[in-house]
Amino acid sequence: MSTVIYPPYSSLSLPNDQSSFRLLSIQGSVDVNSPIVTSLRLAQLDEKPEFEALSYHWGTGNATEDVLVNNEKLPVTPNLAAALRALRLQNKARVVWIDAICINQAYNPEKNLQVGLMRRIFATSSRVVVWLGHSDTLSHEAFKVMQKPAGKRYQNVLEAVLRRPWFRRVWVVQEVAFAPSVTVQCGSDTTEWDSIIRHCSQLGRLRSVIDPDAPPGSKHFHPSFYPRILDATRRKVQAGGRLPLLEALRSFRAFDSTRAVDKVYSILGLLEDPKVVTVAYDRPAEDVFREVAIYSIHTSQRLDLFRDCLPEEGHVPVNTWVPDWASKEQAVEHDIEYFAAEEPFGASCDSPFGDVAVGQHGSLQVSAQVIATIAELSQGLPSYEDIRKGILPSGRVLPSRRWFEVISHLLSIPESWSAIGCRINGDDGTLQDQYGTNETAMEALYNTLCNLAPPFSDLETARQFDKWMTFVEMFQSAARRWQTRIAQALPWMIVWLVSGPYAVLIVTMLLYHAWKGDIVLNPPRPPVIPFRSTWLLGRTDNDLLGIFPAPTFVAPRAISSRVGDAVMILKGGARPYVLRKEESKWRLIGDAYVHGIMHGAAFDESKCMTIELL
Repeated sequence: MSTVIYPPYSSLSLPNDQSSFRLLSIQGSVDVNSPIVTSLRLAQLDEKPEFEALSYHWGTGNATEDVLVNNEKLPVTPNLAAALRALRLQNKARVVWIDAICINQAYNPEKNLQVGLMRRIFATSSRVVVWLGHSDTLSHEAFKVMQKPAGKRYQNVLEAVLRRPWFRRVWVVQEVAFAPSVTVQCGSDTTEWDSIIRHCSQLGRLRSVIDPDAPPGSKHFHPSFYPRILDATRRKVQAGGRLPLLEALRSFRAFDSTRAVDKVYSILGLLEDPKVVTVAYDRPAEDVFREVAIYSIHTSQRLDLFRDCLPEEGHVPVNTWVPDWASKEQAVEHDIEYFAAEEPFGASCDSPFGDVAVGQHGSLQVSAQVIATIAELSQGLPSYEDIRKGILPSGRVLPSRRWFEVISHLLSIPESWSAIGCRINGDDGTLQDQYGTNETAMEALYNTLCNLAPPFSDLETARQFDKWMTFVEMFQSAARRWQTRIAQALPWMIVWLVSGPYAVLIVTMLLYHAWKGDIVLNPPRPPVIPFRSTWLLGRTDNDLLGIFPAPTFVAPRAISSRVGDAVMILKGGARPYVLRKEESKWRLIGDAYVHGIMHGAAFDESKCMTIELL
């Protein structure tokens, strides 16, 4: 970015220290439409001046409105101009700190320095005013009904407010976390931050009653997710706590940023060690992300951040071992405790990574033990878009005849799990055969799907899983009969007439078998296939069951594991990893769960070799 010194800043240069900043005085006016007149002055954080801080969404609009700053015109965005008018008092000046005006945004050296002071600026302010934008009918009603929450209408109007872009802006995390108090303003309507959070909790309860099937996947964040994460961070910071690096990056991955580097710079003030990187807006995002990765590996001696690497088809990252924090592909909707959870596995016996050696083009040297290669993978899950097109193609009012085919495909996936489990002892194996952990193949299969180390806790759980698999097989058999004997054999109008009675017959049959105890309709402790990652069940060439990287519903563009990919344990790695050789180096595909080796049973440091990750 070229250096531009607007007139308001030319006479107010900031010293290169850790206390100087600028404050803006908004002159009062009784006419809401009158020009916005302000004055800018230098101040010292060490002197604890009295001021408020504005937190708002910059937006994507151009700076088309002028504000008078020290009698000079300064262009600002329409949203900021609206905020200034809303903040302006009638009969006296109001002192505020606003990043877009108090920092010369066109001068990177100043931005680099002031970003490091933002934590102190918001903590020193008397309060933070959150500007959500102009009010409308829904927002006005939302602020009103917060007094008496009730029913579906309450849910709709509150969700409309929570969908305002401010809640998704990554910079607001720090702004809210350090604020002594927070007032939320939308147009002329105001409320306190704690009131918003109370109603988010109420909204969560209403969601489970009114919309129990609302999907929680990474592409379907509930609007209350963002304020809940913000408030959890605020409570931790206000209690004197700070966040570890990976916890912070994972927690706020779903938030938006104008620049990719802001996914890192915006959270520095929240960290236990805020000097992870030096803020420099002239650096490419890839360099910043690589520096963060090197810091994480060096300080922790672990490879936990490899779980956050999610390469996508058609997008070749600069380095496969460096997470792209600007990508939301692996963002998940969870409470902050989820991101703070300890790693449960220790595939490399907690061995330290060692010295971090980065070669030409950013390749990383790692010490690796080859465990196996992938011999077989189960069927993959279709994307949401594939399912939608299969059931209700664009332009159709009625579902297509492929809807039963789509359901049949989905039900064939558990059948492919069972087939893979049977083959751990050869093509003639069964689920009653022994697995290497002194479990049956059935137990190993279920525990692999659940990512669990111990076997079934009791025989009843094993029986329940077997009955659930029987239910899946029965339903799929019925789906196949419908497809071959009805959908493909009869005219479409007759198919519609027959499908209803056929569906009733199938449901009646399944309920009868469930009543007899032959089947169960839900699996015991439903398999925890972590959709935040992209995994498929598979088998290695040494007959280990595992879950390996591949596309799923919420990450349809993820690179899939292939038969022949290597499964390795890396020093410093808590989990096995899938890698693919490209010439003399290796591409990281992702982390895996391999049943029986997650706690070090297969690791032998003497068998490690040095490889380079692209």
